[in-house]
Amino acid sequence: MLGQLLDDRYQVIQTVEASRYVQIYIAKDVTQPGAPQCKISCFRPVSNDYASLEAAREIFRSEAQKLYQLSSYCDRIPQVLSAFEYNKDFYLVEEAIEGRSLGEELAVGRLLTEDRAIDMLADVLATLHVAHEEQLIHGDITPTNLIGCTREHSTDRTEIVLVNFAGLRKICNPLLPIQEVPLLGTPSYMPAEQSQGDRLPSCDLYALGLSTIQALTGLHPSQIEFDTETGAIALPPEIEISSNLSDVLQRMVCLDPGERYQSAAEVSTDLQGLQASGVKQIALSVLAKVKQLPLVTIVSLLAAVVASVAFFNLGKYVSQLSSEQSAQNAITVVGTSPKPIPDRKPKAAKESKKTSQPIARLSASTKGSASKLEPFVSEPKPKPKPKPTPTTAAVIDGINRAVAAPTRSLASAQPVTSQPEFALPALKPRYTL
Repeated sequence: MLGQLLDDRYQVIQTVEASRYVQIYIAKDVTQPGAPQCKISCFRPVSNDYASLEAAREIFRSEAQKLYQLSSYCDRIPQVLSAFEYNKDFYLVEEAIEGRSLGEELAVGRLLTEDRAIDMLADVLATLHVAHEEQLIHGDITPTNLIGCTREHSTDRTEIVLVNFAGLRKICNPLLPIQEVPLLGTPSYMPAEQSQGDRLPSCDLYALGLSTIQALTGLHPSQIEFDTETGAIALPPEIEISSNLSDVLQRMVCLDPGERYQSAAEVSTDLQGLQASGVKQIALSVLAKVKQLPLVTIVSLLAAVVASVAFFNLGKYVSQLSSEQSAQNAITVVGTSPKPIPDRKPKAAKESKKTSQPIARLSASTKGSASKLEPFVSEPKPKPKPKPTPTTAAVIDGINRAVAAPTRSLASAQPVTSQPEFALPALKPRYTL
C-alpha cells in the first residue's frame, strides 16, 4: 500500500493500523503546494453483496456528513477533507493532527496534575457538547484518542483534540445489530449499556471519566474497583484526589446510567464551580500558612507592607508636583527679543487660568521674532481593556452561537472523485471554540 495514490491525489507514506476490515494511513496530498500530510481511514465491509454495500453506503453517508458538519466549526476534532468510495471500500480523509496522545504520556509515566486534568476535561467536554448536539456519539474515548497539540489561535497551553470517532466502524458489519458489531469501542472504557447496544451521550462521559482517572492515578480501568452496592469507584488509600474533583469523576463513571451525568453541559457546570472553589481553597491555604508564622515575622511583614504603600503614595505625590511644575513652564517665548507678545493682554491670561484651556505649544518661529502660541490638545491614550478570563459557561455560550452558524451540506459538494455523492470540497475557515 505504501506509495499508492488514492483518489489521484493522496499518496500513502505510512501505515498506522492494518486490521482485516479497518486500515489507517498517513498520506500526502500531492495536488497541494508543499504536499501537506493527512490521515486516511479505510473501512471494508465484511460482505460485498448488494444489500451489505447499500447499508454500508447509508452509514458512511450519514456519519461522514455529521463529521463534516462538526469539523466545519469545531476545531477540536480533525477537519474532514474528503470522503469517497473506491473498489467497494470507503475512505475518510482528515487533517493529520500533530502531537502526543495522552496514552503516550501515560506509557512513560507522565501523570496529569489536577489543574491540567480539569483543563483536559473542559476541552473535551466542549467538543462533546457540540458533537452530541449533532447526534454524534464518539463511542471510543480512551487516552489514545486524546491528542495534545498547540493550535494556531492558542499558544499558551496544549489543547486536547478528540480523534477516531467509532461510528464509521459499523460499516464493516452494516447489517448486524449494533450490539453485535465488534470494534465499536474499547471494552475497558465502555459502560455496560453501551456493550448492549445503547450508544448515549452518557457513555462518552463515562469513558472520559475513566480516562481522566487514569491520567491522574496511572491506573488502567481494569485495575479500578467499583463498589457493587453504591456503584462508586474505590481507589487505593495511597492515591489522593481532592474531594470536589472526586465527586465530579464519581458521578461521571457511576455504574447506574440514571445516576450518571446526562450531558456535557451538566459536567461543565459542576466543573466551573470546582474551579471557583479551587481559587478559594488556595486563598485559605495561604492564610493558614501565614497564621503559622512567628509573631515577630508577621509584624515584620506588616511593617514592610505599610512602608511599601507609603513609598508608593510618596512617589505619586512627587510625580504630581513635577507634572504641575512642568505645565507652568510649558509656555515660554523663544527668540532674541524679550518683549512680550503684543496681542496677549493680562486680563485674557487671567481668565485663561479660570477656565479649562488646552495646553499651548510653540509654533515654528523665525530668528529675531516672537513665537506664536497655538492650541494643542493631547488626547489621552485609551487604556487597553484586560482580556477576560474564559469560563466554562462562556465556552458553552460560544459553542451555542457556533452551532447556529450555517454549514455546508455534503449533498451540495462539488465532485472531485468517481463517487460524487461522497466528495467534499475544501472547508471554509473554522470558528474557534
